[in-house]
Amino acid sequence: MNQKLLLLLAVFIAAKINAQFSNIQAGVKGDVTYSRINGDGMSIGYRPGFNAGVFAEAKLIDKWSVQPELLFSQRNIQIGDFKDYYAASASEFPGKYAYLSYVSLPVSLKYKVLDQLKVSAGVQYSYLVYADETLLRNKADAFKKNDIAVLAGFEYTPFPKLRFYGRYSQGVLDISNINTIHSWDMIQIQAGVGYVLFGNKK
Repeated sequence: MNQKLLLLLAVFIAAKINAQFSNIQAGVKGDVTYSRINGDGMSIGYRPGFNAGVFAEAKLIDKWSVQPELLFSQRNIQIGDFKDYYAASASEFPGKYAYLSYVSLPVSLKYKVLDQLKVSAGVQYSYLVYADETLLRNKADAFKKNDIAVLAGFEYTPFPKLRFYGRYSQGVLDISNINTIHSWDMIQIQAGVGYVLFGNKK
């Protein structure tokens, strides 16, 4: 009798786990990202970079789902008239570009508008792991390590495992590490593709 009860319990738990994971998709994604920094001393031109990493999407209720991601983000920034604003601290040759590498954690809430089309909004935390820039004297860091942004985008899924997406990201923190007079915020426009490695269509 005990063996039958244990078997029934094991079947019940397995069914619950299977049902739970049937509501989850996970995969890989990558995109081309055009970035710029809004603020004094920076150019208004966008420069190409990329995001690459993994995602998971979990269905919540009805047409709603949530998608966390873990990404490596390379953001290439064009510098403007930097010395005009930071003459007291600028290096002799600030350079025309800054190459910023981040680890990013976006989390988006998604709504299914049509069977193959979703819209999304969310937030993103990013941590600066490497900066290739020569803006300040004595090799001082011009950029803060932490950044937070709000996100808005869409996703088109022509096939169950393949998805194309576009996303806009607007920074809400001042990422300038120079002073409190001039503030900088990061803007990104992304276009990319994701591929589901496991999970059912949502």
